Amino acid sequence: FKIIEKFRSGLFDRALSLNYQAQLNFQRADLERRLHGDIEKLELLYLREFMPIVCAFITGFIAGCIMAAFDLRLLFAFLIAFCGAGVVVPLISASFFGRFSARVSDDLLSLNNEASVFISGLLDFMVLNALPARLERLEQLNARICKSRFMLTLIDGINQAVLMFAALLCFLSLLVIGSSLFLAGEISAAQCMMLCIGAMSAFECLQPMALALISFPEAELSAGRVFELLNGSPRTEGAHRLERPISRIDCRGICFAYTRRRQLFTNFNAVFEAGNNYALTGPLGSGKSSLIFMLLGLLKPQQGEILYDGITGESLKAQSLNEQFAVCFQEPSLMSGTILEIFTAVNPQITLAQIHELLRLVELEDFVSSLEHGLDTFIGMHGRALSGGQARRFALARALSRKAPFLLLDEPGEGLDAEQERRILKRILTSRHGVIMISHRGTGLEWCDEVLHLGSGTSSGGAQS
Repeated sequence: FKIIEKFRSGLFDRALSLNYQAQLNFQRADLERRLHGDIEKLELLYLREFMPIVCAFITGFIAGCIMAAFDLRLLFAFLIAFCGAGVVVPLISASFFGRFSARVSDDLLSLNNEASVFISGLLDFMVLNALPARLERLEQLNARICKSRFMLTLIDGINQAVLMFAALLCFLSLLVIGSSLFLAGEISAAQCMMLCIGAMSAFECLQPMALALISFPEAELSAGRVFELLNGSPRTEGAHRLERPISRIDCRGICFAYTRRRQLFTNFNAVFEAGNNYALTGPLGSGKSSLIFMLLGLLKPQQGEILYDGITGESLKAQSLNEQFAVCFQEPSLMSGTILEIFTAVNPQITLAQIHELLRLVELEDFVSSLEHGLDTFIGMHGRALSGGQARRFALARALSRKAPFLLLDEPGEGLDAEQERRILKRILTSRHGVIMISHRGTGLEWCDEVLHLGSGTSSGGAQS
């Protein structure tokens, strides 16, 4: 169990260390399944499959030796019944019905994914009248799982009946052979009954054998999913740790593409200094968000390098690099908790006065003051109790609560009206430096020191004062 415990924590660490592109290959429910359900399957592989086989082998060997010590006919009769019920029948059952076990594993994974999508998109499904179709899909998966479980239970019941019949047949065979030995004076009546009852008791260790072999395909699939996660591409990091906040980021000769047909950056060069503010503009799909991910170290350029105060990103520890940035992504993700916990989760030392100042900056102070519980108000699962604009402003305030040299904002005005966006961006861009902002509407460009326009296959960061 200590091995399983270390394996579980190691797998969780591995999931955290996956690079950004590798994480995109896993759905959230799929990842949760690998970390929880599949690890339990491997734990049961030891308890439910490995140990029964070992116990059956040891028990059969000891019982066989005892039979052989009295008469080889006893050994022969015992081995036929024991191996038939414990090896032949389970192997036949596994070969014909093991697919039901594998089907259960696949359907459970699909059900988890469907349930996760259903819960996260419940409101959209209701509004778009797609709820009946999703419910029907869930019911179909549930029906298939129930059918497969029923078949597995039925097969296990048949195997148990065969096992009892084999044990009874073995008992009668040994009783006949033992009686002949008793009549010949070779064994006593007590020894005869001991051999018969002992052999019948040995069959008890065979009870989990059939289910163990039938369930092996399910455990095999779970192991495959776990090792797929273990073999995923990790986020490469070095051993160097930054001793002070960085003041300069250099992008030199960056080349990056998601596919061969879609080249986002070709020999891209740019410089970002902590004393200036920058805006990234360009059409959709020009690589603005991808550049943000590369600055964060989540994406790696195929060619070129990014230097942080002259140190390459590959030589830095991931945590040390993360400490240099505060980020507000285009689709903010708020934790499930209270308004206060939004801030303390990223900055445990933040004071109430600082929180209220940040709320004033993003024009949320009046809203929070109007709430019955104020900062202790629960904002719902992942901020579902908030409107889109409110969630965006809370995410902005959360990012501003981190004292990092660079602040990365991906469409900070999304969900805000034009005047409100302009007021908030003016406060942010005139009160701090080191802001790198993605902007489609062009709001706030007048408060930026440089504007970098990105186009398809950008070859340089055409900076404008």
